[in-house]
Amino acid sequence: MRKQITIEKKRAPIRLCGGLLACVFLLFCVLSAMPLRAAAEEPETVFGAVNAAAAYCVDTQQVLYESRGEETFAPGILTKIAALMVARDILTDCGVSLSEEVTIKQSWVQGTYISGDRSSPYLQLMEGETYTLEYLFATTLVANANDSCASIVHYCAETLMYEDEAAFLKKMNEKAQALGLTNTTFGDTIGFGGLGRTTVTDAVRLTAAFYRYDDLVQLSNRESYGSIHNKNYLKSNFVVDGYLMEDAIGLLAGQATDQGNYCVLTACEREGIAYVFAVMGASSMRVDVGEIWFDPGNAYEDMLGMVPYVMNSFGYMQLCRADDMLAELRLGNGAEKDFLLLVPAQSIELMVFGGAGSTIAPQITYNEEKVYDSEVNGKLWKTVDAPVKQGDVLGVATYMQDGKVLATVDLIAMESVDTDTLKTTFTKLKEFLFDGAMGKLIKIILIIIAIWLGITLVVLAVRFGLWIHRREKRKDRKDLEERSRDVNNL
Repeated sequence: MRKQITIEKKRAPIRLCGGLLACVFLLFCVLSAMPLRAAAEEPETVFGAVNAAAAYCVDTQQVLYESRGEETFAPGILTKIAALMVARDILTDCGVSLSEEVTIKQSWVQGTYISGDRSSPYLQLMEGETYTLEYLFATTLVANANDSCASIVHYCAETLMYEDEAAFLKKMNEKAQALGLTNTTFGDTIGFGGLGRTTVTDAVRLTAAFYRYDDLVQLSNRESYGSIHNKNYLKSNFVVDGYLMEDAIGLLAGQATDQGNYCVLTACEREGIAYVFAVMGASSMRVDVGEIWFDPGNAYEDMLGMVPYVMNSFGYMQLCRADDMLAELRLGNGAEKDFLLLVPAQSIELMVFGGAGSTIAPQITYNEEKVYDSEVNGKLWKTVDAPVKQGDVLGVATYMQDGKVLATVDLIAMESVDTDTLKTTFTKLKEFLFDGAMGKLIKIILIIIAIWLGITLVVLAVRFGLWIHRREKRKDRKDLEERSRDVNNL
């Protein structure tokens, strides 16, 4: 120990200098890292999901991102989302609140669980047990519990609809059709067994519709419900750590089949604008000796990349207002005025890549049945004949960015324009006299008249010249005679 202490004392000055150098080096590193950190906070320009993924703006009803958007999958947790919406609608129509108590029947929950199957999470609800509807909705959303969802479905079908599960399933498919989900069909009411089909693009559209059920969204957004922890690991790290997302709002996560197709749904809000996100077709959840994890390239990694990419890359932009003048047409057929303004049929507000800093000019196409080209004073004009009624569709404005159509809107007449009777009569007379066969005949007659006038003028000019010549000759003769007389007189 003494030897060590002696060595330390001898090295103290060296260590002090080393410490100063280390501080200087650390300060240099910090200053050097500052620009790098600022650069890292800039929005990403490229993101590529490993799995099927899509993002959707609820407010503008717009798909902002999609990868493998047309690939079909078993709907899995999307089935529960649809079932809960239909059930909530039925409860509202029947005046039943979520505080209503429901007594479980064995026939409701049987067949909702297979031991060891990762796609069949359940709570072991037993016949005769009583739960509030809120509990059943919450545990369906927080725990993805098959038996909770099945209990809601059967209660609504049998107790409120006086029907069976098949009638409820029909309502779910009708709901999908009403939302325009052309690639979605539900084969059961809880998403168990890989029945039905959907796409990730349909998934975000359905999730956007679910997001409007505020009370259900609030239930899904809990880290836990009682002792039951959220199985969407964007919201809870009680079982699986590393995927928490501060901005995530619910909604649901789970596996469609025992072999895979892990799905995650969530929502986020920023500056009053709501977004929903979906990842589907991801690798299976791993379970071994009570430990649960996900392999690289899983659904949560895609979600952690997609959410900031979309929210940082897109911004709200008003492409046009309903009173913006986007085009001008010349008026024909004796209109009361010379020009007509075209305006959009409606305002267009979208999320645009790059946000308000982007410049997106509309491409205008005209209604060929009503709008034609006319030449006036050597200039070509797009022209429409009067009369025109306010609101007449005379064209279309198309907004595009990087070759992709963002929106289209009809261009309509800003005001009504009638024809001027006197002006119209003059125009028609002019057309009669100068257009068509009559116009050609008149032109020929005018040419003949012009030629006749030309010949007449030439003849008159010649005659006038001859007259002048004769006059000069007479004058010369007269002068000669007078000089002759003068000579004779001398």
